[in-house]
Amino acid sequence: MRRNRLVAVAALALLVLAAPFGLTLAARTQAAAGLRLMGPQGERIVVTLPELAKVPALDLAAACDRLAGHEGPARRLRAANPAAMAGCAGAGERGYPFYVELGDVLLAGAGSSRFEAQQMLAAMREALRSAPSADAAAMSLRALDARAADLAEPLRAPALYLVGAEALAAHAPFCTGENAARCRVETHSKRGQRLTAAGRWRGDADYLHAGIAAYREALDDAAAKSPDWVELHILIGSALARLSEQMVDRRATRVLLRQALDEYRRAAGAVEPENRSTRALINRNVCSIRQTLAGLEIDRLGTRRAIEECDKARTQARALSRPSASAAGGPGGNDACGQSS
Repeated sequence: MRRNRLVAVAALALLVLAAPFGLTLAARTQAAAGLRLMGPQGERIVVTLPELAKVPALDLAAACDRLAGHEGPARRLRAANPAAMAGCAGAGERGYPFYVELGDVLLAGAGSSRFEAQQMLAAMREALRSAPSADAAAMSLRALDARAADLAEPLRAPALYLVGAEALAAHAPFCTGENAARCRVETHSKRGQRLTAAGRWRGDADYLHAGIAAYREALDDAAAKSPDWVELHILIGSALARLSEQMVDRRATRVLLRQALDEYRRAAGAVEPENRSTRALINRNVCSIRQTLAGLEIDRLGTRRAIEECDKARTQARALSRPSASAAGGPGGNDACGQSS
């Protein structure tokens, strides 16, 4: 997708006119799409982040005012963010550490409105622009995605998913070294999730297609039959089923649903028998798809298969809802360690 690609365009300079405490002059920034960053090989690269460029300029004076109060919250913010405090007071540089901490300061109110979220993202954009190294640039891109995506649902702002998606697209070239493949799997998988979420919110088939393409990019680096491989096929199946809802033509709907079933079959074939929760998830989704297909095709055999899948999913769900002996504190019970995907 063009909006997610790195392109070589001329970098535009940033002008920040900052004011110390007590002044009302807003900072002026040039919110350009092209950002010049330190690349993964130590070279300068230019990335385009058009959704991030739509975020209004940072009001630096207003942001610094968050640190100026005498109340307990302001004092705690000053203590936790010394670089932001020094920069706002005019006693320190307004570089990467300053903008990173200013973004942290603004995070506290980011969930209250879209404007507050945008001001936080604007501070993070300046941190990205001033990142002194490839590692700092990569960290800033990951943080932009994480915070934007976390706020999209509560603020009902699907454009924030697109901010995250393009940040992840820019992050992919920073996946280097011995963990490069794993990094790319995580990056493209998350990018697919952001794009499909935007497609779901907006009812936009293009974003759903782009999300599926991102998942398939992640599959290029995922070991066959691994947990990542299974999850990606499940995600593709889910996106294809969602895409089928956008189709007007019944034949196109059936084709997409059958493609979704194929993805779930691939995933199911690699799930370990003891992984009951994943098997239950797959069977529940297959049940839903078979029901829809049977209705579209007026297929009695398909209806019976859908009933079988749904019965299987219900049985698995009931089994999962019953606590095991170990979970209930019986003999041999151990603490479970969560594993993040």
